[in-house]
Amino acid sequence: MSQSKDAFAALEEWYKAFPERVANELYLSGESYGGIYVPYLAWQLHNHNVRCVLQKSKGTIYNLRGIMVGNGATDF
Repeated sequence: MSQSKDAFAALEEWYKAFPERVANELYLSGESYGGIYVPYLAWQLHNHNVRCVLQKSKGTIYNLRGIMVGNGATDF
């Protein structure tokens, strides 16, 4: 779970460097152990978007459209 916070922070920094990309559709993908990482990162993004909407904050809403996992690990 803590890795998803780090991955989310990295994604936020990437969008700060490339703000013109914020409006683009975002698809997360991974394979193997990505079956653990990808859903947790998607969960972080979704929760962030919900907080921004509910609190009417000035945070960036990310255009997460879907996730893909190939041959994913589903259990620790």
